[in-house]
Amino acid sequence: MQFVKVFDNHKKAIVKLVVNENNKISYKYFRGTFPDAVGLMEMNESRCFSIPFDEDDNFVWNWNDNIVYDLIYSDRIRKQLKKLHHLYALFVFST
Repeated sequence: MQFVKVFDNHKKAIVKLVVNENNKISYKYFRGTFPDAVGLMEMNESRCFSIPFDEDDNFVWNWNDNIVYDLIYSDRIRKQLKKLHHLYALFVFST
């Protein structure tokens, strides 16, 4: 069984996703694990790649066990998360 490592920005931890026998990750499985994310990307020192979908909305890539992939969030989600972090900080520091 092959796994892909993905950094979860919310939990600040690495999560392993199972890659199926066709070297794909189901988008439904991905969204169930990371409900606020909209995609995956691979970054290295010189480039950044958005992982593409196939015709069935599965992630298809030449996965590398030595890479920790990053999540992509939509701007709307990113703005909501920023507001929540700001509100949390205000709450913590005001108590």
